[in-house]
Amino acid sequence: MHRRQIKYQNIQIQIIDSARSVKTSFMTQKIIKGLELLAEELAHLLFAENQNSLNLDRQRIEGVELTITFCGQQHIRQLNTKYRQKNKITDVLSFALHADLRNSKKTNGHFALKKLNLGDIVICREVAKRQSLEFEIPLYSEVLHLALHGMLHLCGYDHEQGGKEQKIMEWLEDFYIRRLIKK
Repeated sequence: MHRRQIKYQNIQIQIIDSARSVKTSFMTQKIIKGLELLAEELAHLLFAENQNSLNLDRQRIEGVELTITFCGQQHIRQLNTKYRQKNKITDVLSFALHADLRNSKKTNGHFALKKLNLGDIVICREVAKRQSLEFEIPLYSEVLHLALHGMLHLCGYDHEQGGKEQKIMEWLEDFYIRRLIKK
C-alpha cells in the first residue's frame, strides 16, 4: 500500500495505491505531477468567479479534500456491484459526499463545514493501462482524464443523465483537459 498527499492552496488530495509492488504502483513522478496540476484545476472549478465554476465561498470553506485510490480489477468490480448493482469491471468510480454542490451556486447557498470533503474516486489500474493503449495515449494522460472525470462527478455533474447534463460534463472535461495540456 502506497500513500501520498498533494496540496494546492486549500485543496488537499490523498492518493492511495493498493499495489503490492512499486513496479505496479501508479505513484510515478509523472502521474503525481499531473494530479498536482489537476488540483489546481479543481480549485478553479470550485472557487473561480466565472460561469464555468461553482463559485463556492472561499471565506466560508477553508479547505477541500478528496481521496483518489488506485486499485485492481477485483476491488473495482466489488465496488461497482455493491454500489451500482453492475457486476462488471469499470475504469473509474466516484463516491460524492455532497449532492448539492452545484445547487449551492444557483441558490447562493453556503456550507456549514469549514473543511469540505468532496468524496472518493477509485481508478482501476488495469483498465487505465488498457485504455491508454487502446486510445494510444500515455498512461498518465489516461489517469488524469479518469481523475478529472471523477472530480466532475464529485462536484455534481452526471453524464449518465444524458441530454444537457451529458453535454455540460463532456464540455467541462474538454475544457479542463485543454487547460492541463497547456501547462
